[in-house]
Amino acid sequence: MFRAEVSVVTHRGPFIQSLHDSIYHSMDESLSAYKSDMYQTLRQKIGEPSLPGEPPAYITGALAESLLHFIDIDKIGMISGGVGVRRDQRAKAYFLEFGTRKMAPRPAWRPTLEENWERYRQILAGRSGN
Repeated sequence: MFRAEVSVVTHRGPFIQSLHDSIYHSMDESLSAYKSDMYQTLRQKIGEPSLPGEPPAYITGALAESLLHFIDIDKIGMISGGVGVRRDQRAKAYFLEFGTRKMAPRPAWRPTLEENWERYRQILAGRSGN
């Protein structure tokens, strides 16, 4: 799972609050882009089983439809966030990404992140280029 963390203390005035809001917005935009890219990755192959090494096929749509992104802010102002799946799909996503003793991996998370990392980094830096 993609995870980015930034720590900013927000009780020191309007400048810090503005900076904090900007970081939060950039993280939200970047995580939304990753979620959208994951959805597209999971819909590349519709209706037929995926081969080892390919992203999981879109057969029932349960995994793609369970994608979500989140951002949390703790008491001291640390912002953390990520892209994941609903609890009922976590084991399935893990086994597909890394494989099992009886099934070869069908990675989607890491390749999507690696292929689009520079764009996500640019969004986090405030230079979306869209």
